[in-house]
Amino acid sequence: MSMVQYGLWPNCTNNCDFCLLVDRTYRSEEERLNMLSSIKQNIKTIDWAGKFSNGISLLGGEIYYTDSEKIKDSFLDLIKLIIDVILKPVNIAFYSTVTNGIYDSKILLEPTLDLFEKEGVLNQVDLNFSWDLKYRFHNEE
Repeated sequence: MSMVQYGLWPNCTNNCDFCLLVDRTYRSEEERLNMLSSIKQNIKTIDWAGKFSNGISLLGGEIYYTDSEKIKDSFLDLIKLIIDVILKPVNIAFYSTVTNGIYDSKILLEPTLDLFEKEGVLNQVDLNFSWDLKYRFHNEE
């Protein structure tokens, strides 16, 4: 059993020294919408009950920050698809993700978690935070 991992986009303005992203090109709204659309189509073609029954991972940049309502709506549509196509049918599958936890969680993280809770699959969410005090901050402030 395996998990499918998608790197949505490298958008993040923190420039943490420990970041593993090589490509830090900021993606436009249109590029991010296209990426979400492609992932939605791809999800429908994968054997979630067999080969990839461990679930799905979405990573960024920082995928839980956006100033675009279109991105927010499309991302939440993707989460609903993940719930309906992966998590509910394959009750051993997980949704795994990482956030830096710096941005206002009301923007996209809380609506995402609320959707998981509303759909009864919050126990299948693996939420991780990247927080490295040694390298993130360069001064005492």
